[in-house]
Amino acid sequence: MKNKVKILFPILASIITGLLMAVLVNAWTNPTQSPPSGGGALYYSNGNVGIGTTTPSQKLSVDGTFSVSATSTFSGNVGIGTVTPGAKLEVIGKIKATNILGTWVGNTASSYDGNRGGYAAADALCDSNYAGSHVCSGAEFTFGRPTVAGGWFNTFYATPSGGTNPSDCLGWTTNSGSYSASYWYSTVYIDPSDCSIARPFACCRNN
Repeated sequence: MKNKVKILFPILASIITGLLMAVLVNAWTNPTQSPPSGGGALYYSNGNVGIGTTTPSQKLSVDGTFSVSATSTFSGNVGIGTVTPGAKLEVIGKIKATNILGTWVGNTASSYDGNRGGYAAADALCDSNYAGSHVCSGAEFTFGRPTVAGGWFNTFYATPSGGTNPSDCLGWTTNSGSYSASYWYSTVYIDPSDCSIARPFACCRNN
């Protein structure tokens, strides 16, 4: 009898140890509470996770303010005011934004014809005169008209002067008189001009 007990004891101990290990493994793949000390990956095989709520309706539901201090990547659409966004960002409601458009800070000291090598090169002329500035767009004059006349500015389209070609001197790449761009004719209104004429650029900067 004693021999049988000696044999059964290690067998029972092995079974109990195996059951304990199974419970521990299951607890780490489907834990019922937070792991001690943390620091490792935590996985749920199914269900939703709730923070500040006991009835999460999504894979992650947060009821309250949250903060992200690292880069976050999203592969789907983001909705604000809608739970069914149809684009990368869809907002239902009003949007408030500041510092989107710049204001006029001055004209370049020198005058140039329309062939500047493109929009970026034209912007660089403004930046060299007023650090951080760019060639003004027509929309930016809404917030402050130039007090000095004569500067070219970006419109992306303007009525041609005696021709049929689009404005901005083909994106500031031509000085042909057959093409046109807009300039601030006076401190009151604008006018088209052919691209062969040298004029300063009106420069704007986001404050």
